[in-house]
Amino acid sequence: GIGPSNNVMGLLRLNSDGSLDLGFGNSGFVKTSFTGSAVARSGSLLQDGRIVAAGYAESFSASYAAARYLPDGTLDASFGNGGRVSTSVSDQGGAYDSLVQPDGKLVLAGFSRPSSYAFTLTRYNFDGSLDLSFGNQGIAHGFPGTFDDRGATVSITEGGKLIVAGSSGQLLSDRDIGLVQFSNDGMVDRAFGQSGRVFTSISNNADTAFDVK
Repeated sequence: GIGPSNNVMGLLRLNSDGSLDLGFGNSGFVKTSFTGSAVARSGSLLQDGRIVAAGYAESFSASYAAARYLPDGTLDASFGNGGRVSTSVSDQGGAYDSLVQPDGKLVLAGFSRPSSYAFTLTRYNFDGSLDLSFGNQGIAHGFPGTFDDRGATVSITEGGKLIVAGSSGQLLSDRDIGLVQFSNDGMVDRAFGQSGRVFTSISNNADTAFDVK
């Protein structure tokens, strides 16, 4: 997020020599506001050159948020509400990674707190509407009310399953690398690891994963 009150998503585009691409947005920069304070955490590039920025927006609750742009940096009005989507997931949490599936659907991943912190996904159709066939009306939770899982990254397998990785544990000072695999319909894949969940300790401190392939 950039701006005087940290309330807008910010993008910039550079040329191959590192200089600002002055033909993108406003002299190389794009700023997009949401309700509340918005932060962009990840970006995706569609095959046709359109750009997706994703993260979260906060007002009275935590919302997964994304904006889609045409190649020149203008908001894509065919996506969501004037180029933006925002989905309330809980009172706390946020999206930290995103991907565009081969079918064009957009997945946002992170964590939220429906009861305890859980890996959480939202999925959107190409027009920005929530994919109601995914999870519970477009929102999928890993193991709410059971563990303290905080997702940071998402990947898709060749078979279309979604793997979310991050950290898991009851104490912030003693956390393990955690992974949860979801089927393409947003349900936890119970055949993966221990009933859908894998966690690995590397040290006695705060272990986490920031990328998954």
